[in-house]
Amino acid sequence: MTALQLNGSSSGFDLRRVIGTTRGIVPEVDAYITAELKTLDDLLLRKIFDNSWLDTQKGDGGVAYRSKSKGGSAKKLANFLALNLAPRKAREKSWMKDSLLSRLATDDAKESKKSLSQVLESFQEFAQLKYALQGNISTKLYALDFNDRTVLSGDYPAIADYMAAYAFYVRGLEDVDAVRSFLLNDPDGVKRVVEYAIVSGARAYLDDKKLYVHRIEDDNSPVIGSIRNADISIETGSFSLGVDAVVRTPIFSSAESKLLQDAIDALKIAIPEEKKSLLIQYIKASNAKHIQITKNNIQYFLPAWMQQISASPQVDDAAPTTPDQSDAAFNVITLDDDRSQIQVSRSAVKCAAQLYYGMVLGDELQVFDAMNYFTHKYLVRGSLTIEDSQLRDDLQSYVFSNRFLDSRTKRIVDRTRAPERAMFYKQVFDYGAAQLKNEVTPRNGEFPKLWKVLMLESAKFLERAQLSPNPDNYVSRQNVLQSIEDIQYNLSTNCTGMANVIAPLIYAELDFVIRRIFMHNEVMKKVVPSGYTWWRVVETLLFEMTGKRPKSTVIYNKAKGGNEIIKKIADYDPSKFAQDSVFADLIGNVERFITTQSILQDALTDDLIKAGANGEPAGHADDTTDVSAESPVAKAPVLAQPGSAGDQEWNF
Repeated sequence: MTALQLNGSSSGFDLRRVIGTTRGIVPEVDAYITAELKTLDDLLLRKIFDNSWLDTQKGDGGVAYRSKSKGGSAKKLANFLALNLAPRKAREKSWMKDSLLSRLATDDAKESKKSLSQVLESFQEFAQLKYALQGNISTKLYALDFNDRTVLSGDYPAIADYMAAYAFYVRGLEDVDAVRSFLLNDPDGVKRVVEYAIVSGARAYLDDKKLYVHRIEDDNSPVIGSIRNADISIETGSFSLGVDAVVRTPIFSSAESKLLQDAIDALKIAIPEEKKSLLIQYIKASNAKHIQITKNNIQYFLPAWMQQISASPQVDDAAPTTPDQSDAAFNVITLDDDRSQIQVSRSAVKCAAQLYYGMVLGDELQVFDAMNYFTHKYLVRGSLTIEDSQLRDDLQSYVFSNRFLDSRTKRIVDRTRAPERAMFYKQVFDYGAAQLKNEVTPRNGEFPKLWKVLMLESAKFLERAQLSPNPDNYVSRQNVLQSIEDIQYNLSTNCTGMANVIAPLIYAELDFVIRRIFMHNEVMKKVVPSGYTWWRVVETLLFEMTGKRPKSTVIYNKAKGGNEIIKKIADYDPSKFAQDSVFADLIGNVERFITTQSILQDALTDDLIKAGANGEPAGHADDTTDVSAESPVAKAPVLAQPGSAGDQEWNF
């Protein structure tokens, strides 16, 4: 099977040493999308071009027309390729007049003529470009987004030729890298073909289901614009749900919906969309009671129904026909814990992401401690003259009134206290040595284990991808997805109550300290006169306070990386994470987090070795798999036990 293979990935996740990085269970393309792509490919293979389209290398029709010639067969070919790739209309089984596919479908085809691919093969310069692209087959295909990979898989060779020719003749791109970048990143590249298949497939799906959607056949209608912009997946199971989500108002049976819309158009009245669904239910209920609503009498019922809607907001649908009770008695409804039954609070998980960011920066990097040292020791020495009145007001409020300005709400609020923060870190992440009171939710002892599992499973995934010998050896991502689900559910049930209240306060205070104090020009110039940044300010203050210089930039990256990972876990949905770009984005963040954590882990190991050499406890042994130092698994962060030296360098 041939394929147009492209180097590079639109997802941003590119393991250049990896050959195969896809999961074992390959997602299937929806049948409607497959049908539309097959139709497009077949039309592009129709033999409608006579010999005048071929490159005879005579006159001004040579292969270098873009730089030398202004006419000839190459210019004619460019004009043809520039025709609009309009989506197929389901009812007429046709395309917009004078569009590309309208020409391909209606022009006379003969065996003596040539197909588009055959015409393109006659142009030597394009043929060389085409085979240069095909020469990159297999090495990068499975790193692409699922939609892009479907089009470029090699199952549709005529489509691949058409897209490459569009880049070459219409856009004038001659370099292989430039064509590749255009196909993957430009809206007129692969995305245009995917958009064509999605819109055409949506029309076919709605037509088969007898679902009436106003102006669905109009290429310029709002509903078609919504479908184009909805980022609908073309996978089986996801495509129809994505289409339904866009056009669900109204998405009822064709008869009632069309009857209502025709009446609204005839009466020239405006009815809100949310009222239309109720009116359609009135029509259904009336028909069920043998009062047939037709186009001739609906105008008499509409005013009365509109008056009743406020008092009776909903009318139940007519009861469906009861199935044969003798068969229904044997039906079994399984009680699996599927996604519809497991209630996950995404806002609680996003709150946990914010709390994590504040925890790592505020208390692991010790920004709050640095601030206390700055105000109670550094400024007391009198080595800094505060000239800015705003800085004086901020310090006065923060130090003497224990209050600060929340930049988001523009309100003056109370500072958080270290014991309070420690209590909620323990409740949500089981971090630190805070003792929780009996009336407070117990510590989340499961989270460190689940976080460690996510790190290790992600590292194993990366290692297996690295060792995969060929694209046919797919790497399963199921363990990673399962660990994501476990963390999502865990944080959803533990980051609740007052944790939702204090997390924004911790972040607001951290933002105030960094932006309005440490990033102030007077403070930075005095504390770090050369090469100053806010984390250099923190480093300098902590060095004076403890005699040790922290890895401020590394911990800052850890805070950002952990926050991004937990935010993506909050948005986890099986249908979305089945898309390669979404999953790859998460794995890329986890890989960066593992690298960041490995730096901190090395620093922790050095501290433990020094402590052991001085006769102090050397901490707890690592129980991870014994692998080589270069393995991603070896770099996966190890969770420190509560109370060990690792609590000083929190390792998840």
